Amino acid sequence: MSAFVVSGKTLNNVVSGIVNNPACFANVLAVIGSNDPQTISDALNAMNVDAVNQRYGESAEAESVPFIDTKPSHITVYKSCRCLRYQCSEGNVPKTALYRALDEGIQTLGYEIINALPEYAAVAWDE
Repeated sequence: MSAFVVSGKTLNNVVSGIVNNPACFANVLAVIGSNDPQTISDALNAMNVDAVNQRYGESAEAESVPFIDTKPSHITVYKSCRCLRYQCSEGNVPKTALYRALDEGIQTLGYEIINALPEYAAVAWDE
């Protein structure tokens, strides 16, 4: 597996999703201890850089990525979060509280996306 630091666009999609869906990502906000978008961006980017450093035995420093609210759809947030999570799946990063909180948020957002689908609503609960 290869790992890379996600683009600023992907990171901004993730942070926008977290800020605009705080119920889904409550644990991320709790772990970071802030709902400030730039603080969230810096924490997630640092986690990503840490994973890449562990993968390749490097010691790069995380650079701040300026936050821009991309106003992404739920599907865009979901896919961007999954991309970030995958790129952070190196070394001991998956054992961190922030990684686990992001994973929980992704699952919660996925449930919300499915629950909002007309096809899901049209299926009887028990047939």
